[in-house]
Amino acid sequence: MSWRISILDKSPVAEHETAADALARTLALAQQAETLGYHRFWIAEHHNTPQLASPSPELLIAWILGQTKRIRVGSGGVMLQHYSPYKVAENFNVLAAIAPGRVDLGAPRRCRRCLPGDFCWAPVPKARYWRPPSTGILSLPPI
Repeated sequence: MSWRISILDKSPVAEHETAADALARTLALAQQAETLGYHRFWIAEHHNTPQLASPSPELLIAWILGQTKRIRVGSGGVMLQHYSPYKVAENFNVLAAIAPGRVDLGAPRRCRRCLPGDFCWAPVPKARYWRPPSTGILSLPPI
């Protein structure tokens, strides 16, 4: 039996370090994970904290995709309550067009194992984001 191992990185800013240093370390970690055969590299979204340099996972994902060859890259969770879901879908559609089969999106969704009204943070099935309906307008599942 084989295991698929992934990494979740928050781009921590160490003492006496800049955000640029932390982001460079995130890229190096993603490249090393790819070399070691990891399956996926997740970026975590965090705001209003100077200790973490990852408030915009879409930009980091694009940067990492451009400097890796096969590892899947994704967002550990996009806070849909803070953004237009349509804009999030558009951003991830562009990323998926840039690197087909390598982009993942974690978003809150209802789960059969959860109580009514609860949400899980889990990868959303690709078809719900990466295949626009025949109308040409992207749609998101109800939350």
